[in-house]
Amino acid sequence: MKIAYISTAIVPSRTANSINVMKMCQAFAKNGHQVKLFLPKYRNADALHNVYNYYDVERCFEIEWIPINKSHKLSGHWYGLKAMLAVKKWKAELIYGRSLLTILLFSNNSSKAIYELHKPFSNKFLSYLLYYFTKNKLNKVVVISQALKNYTIEEYKIDEEKIVVAHDGADIPHYTKKADLKVQGSRLKVGYVGHLYPGKSMEIISELVKCCKWVDFHIIGGLESDIDYWKEKLKNEQNIIFHGYLPHKQTEAYRLACDVLIAPYQRHVSVYGNNSIDIGKWMSPLKLFEYMASKKAILTSDLPVLKEVLENDRNALLCSPDDINEWIRSLERLNSDINLRNRLGENANKDFIKNYTWNARAKKILEH
Repeated sequence: MKIAYISTAIVPSRTANSINVMKMCQAFAKNGHQVKLFLPKYRNADALHNVYNYYDVERCFEIEWIPINKSHKLSGHWYGLKAMLAVKKWKAELIYGRSLLTILLFSNNSSKAIYELHKPFSNKFLSYLLYYFTKNKLNKVVVISQALKNYTIEEYKIDEEKIVVAHDGADIPHYTKKADLKVQGSRLKVGYVGHLYPGKSMEIISELVKCCKWVDFHIIGGLESDIDYWKEKLKNEQNIIFHGYLPHKQTEAYRLACDVLIAPYQRHVSVYGNNSIDIGKWMSPLKLFEYMASKKAILTSDLPVLKEVLENDRNALLCSPDDINEWIRSLERLNSDINLRNRLGENANKDFIKNYTWNARAKKILEH
C-alpha cells in the first residue's frame, strides 16, 4: 500500500513530534508498505540531507520537501496547497497525519485517511470537524491513550469502532556501548532524558538532588536557557551533572549507563514551545518506552494515564507527584536492592518488546 504521511513538523528538530513522525514512517515501511513523508522545507533549513542519520532511521521511505517561507503569514496555507498537489501526483492509497485540517484537505474518495490525535482540541471548530469528517471521510482516529479515547468518545461523539488506542513507542536498542558519565565509584546513577520545561522533571529532581546526596543525577537534554536556569538554582549541589542536549540517537548510550531512569511528571505537563498547553491527563510519553527498551529500573509518577502501561512494583515504581518522601523512599529501595532493579527492568523490557515497539504500533494501527 502507498502511504503518504503529511506532517507540518520541523525536521530536524528536538521535538518528540518529529521523532514520532520519522519513526512511524520507518515502521510503516518495515511493515511492507511504500511510504513517502511530505514535510515543509523552511528557508535557511540546513542538514536536511542528514535527517535519516539524525533520527537513526533507515532510508526505507522517501521524503519530499515542500519549500515554504516560514516568515510569510500564509506559509501554512501555501504548504498545504503545494503538498496537496504533490500527494495527488503520487497517488497515495492512504493519507496519514497529525494535522486534522491537512488530513481533511488531502483525503478523497480514492484514498483512505487516518488522523492521529495526541491531545484535545483547543477550539470547537476543530471538534466539529472531527465529528463531521469521522462520519464521512476519516477511516480511523488514532489516540495515544485510553484516557484520550474516553474523552474523544464523550466530547466529540466519535464512533468507538473508529478509534485505535496506540501508545507511543520506541526502537529496540541496537547499541551496546555505554556512555561515559564522568563519575567515579559505585554510587547509584539516576538518569533523566528529555526537556526541562514545566511539569516534566526538574521540580521533583531538584528536591531529590538536595535530599539524596548518595545519588548521582544525570540530566540529558534541555534547552540551553533551561539548563542555565537549573544550574544556577542547584549551583551548590555536587551530585548532579547536566550533559546538555544530544542528538536523539546518542541518548541510548546514556540510558544504558544509568542504574535507574526517572520520569517525575507533575499532574500538569507542558509541551515543547507552549507552556499553556497541559497534556498531563492524556500523554503517552515517548521517553517511558525508551526507558522500557533500555531494560533499566523506572521511577515515575503515579498518574492514571501512565498506569495504562506501568504497574507499580512490577515494571516500575510509581510515586505521588505531591509527596517527595515517596520518591526518596523509592530511591532508597532501588539503591539497596539490585535484584529489584533488575526485576523491574526485565519486566518493563518484556512488556515493551511485546507491545510497544514502533513496528508493533504501526501494525496495530493498520490492522485495526
